[in-house]
Amino acid sequence: MTDQKVNGWEAFCVRETGSPSSSLLCEVLTEKSITAFSFRQHAKTLWYDRPRYVYLEFCVENSRDVKVDIKKKKVVFSCVNEDNIQMCNEIELYDTVQPLDSREKRSDRSITCFLRKWNEKVPWPRLTKENYKPAWLFIDFDNWRDWDTEEEGEMAMAEHYLDLINSAKDKGEPPCMDDLDDLDVSLLTYF
Repeated sequence: MTDQKVNGWEAFCVRETGSPSSSLLCEVLTEKSITAFSFRQHAKTLWYDRPRYVYLEFCVENSRDVKVDIKKKKVVFSCVNEDNIQMCNEIELYDTVQPLDSREKRSDRSITCFLRKWNEKVPWPRLTKENYKPAWLFIDFDNWRDWDTEEEGEMAMAEHYLDLINSAKDKGEPPCMDDLDDLDVSLLTYF
């Protein structure tokens, strides 16, 4: 291993082979870059789909230095957690989103992103452009809904509401309440 100075920092250059004509593989290592490199992790990420938005939740408790960059086809997230470990996720999205209409919200437990879809009412079969799922990415089944079932459920609720209104109309006149002023006053003063 050969040591040499580069811009005031120590660089460790290692020859790939023993021959003098081979190229050198050099990497400048500082205390900061060693820490960032060796302790960078992906944040656990939950997602679910709605007709107008795709929701992302980066599960990092007590985060600081939060940065969320929402682009048309990509989301880049980074922060530092309570153990001073840098969390970083980069997601190439399945479809296009509207960055100016997308938002993020930070809480003590997570950072939630609301990504406005470019093509509304088009379901996303997955979050990522690639057809594989990273180990840190999960579907948020607590918030997931099937769109077909959701529309049927809304229609059933609307029909039920109309039935209630119609049944209230069919009951006739309300009962006579002329005897309400005959209440015993002693019951009212008891409390």
